[in-house]
Parts: sequence; C-alpha cells; structure tokens
Amino acid sequence: MANDFLVKNGWKKEEADHVNKCISSHRFRGNNVPETIEAKILFDADKFDVVGNLGIARTLMYKGTVGNNLYEVKNEKICFGNNKEDEETFLKEYNFKLKNLYDKFYTEEALEMAKTQKEYAQIFYDKLIEQIMDIYKTKEIIDEYITE
Repeated sequence: MANDFLVKNGWKKEEADHVNKCISSHRFRGNNVPETIEAKILFDADKFDVVGNLGIARTLMYKGTVGNNLYEVKNEKICFGNNKEDEETFLKEYNFKLKNLYDKFYTEEALEMAKTQKEYAQIFYDKLIEQIMDIYKTKEIIDEYITE
C-alpha cells in the first residue's frame, strides 16, 4: 500500500521501493532483517513502544482488551509463560517477547535507551511476581519461579 501511495503521489519508483523494503523488514517474524539505516530506525521505533513501563502498560491494555488473563494457575502453581502450551497471558507475553526485546535494537541510540527501560521493566515485573506469589504463598510456586 505504501509503495502504491508514494508512486501515485510523485515519488520515484526506486524511492518508493526503498520505503516498502523498510516497512517489510520492521517485524520480528520472518528472516527479512533491516539492512539500511532507514530500515533500522523504523524497526527500532516500532519496537520501542513496547519496552519499559509504558510498553508494559500498552501490553496489559491490549491483553485485557482481547480477554487474556494476567497470569495462569495450573495445579496450584503459577504459570510464568515459559512453555508454549501455557495459556496466553501477560506473563507469557513478557517471558516470550517483551523481556527479550532489549538487546534486539539496531541503532546504538536505541540500544542505549533500551538499557534504562529494561531496568524499569524488570523492577515492575519482579514486583508483580512478588505480589502474585504473596497471594498464593506456597513454597512450590516460589521454587518454580526461581528455577525457571
């Protein structure tokens, strides 16, 4: 769509193709890695909105909107989302995606900014886990969290 729009609005075909390539390489899924500085900036900008506490807040809002739980309890144990078969929850999203974003930026500036955001997110996540574990107060749950 972007390519067609740009060409229709007077952009040169090769410039529109370049924008299209940047857009197609901004996702984690697939093997289409951003190569140009423009593609790397777009990738980083797109990912930066889900890091730190604001990223956590956005994810929590989304998970609530689609009806996902904050966490899952199975057999009297909290599921931290470490297994693919676990229910789709915030904890699973955090463990499978969010906590792994911070070292996947392409520009030095984004990597540096992400370091601080990672610290904030880890504090939030650790405190959330602490509160959830306080609810259940069982040694098994705590041991499971520590060993995973």
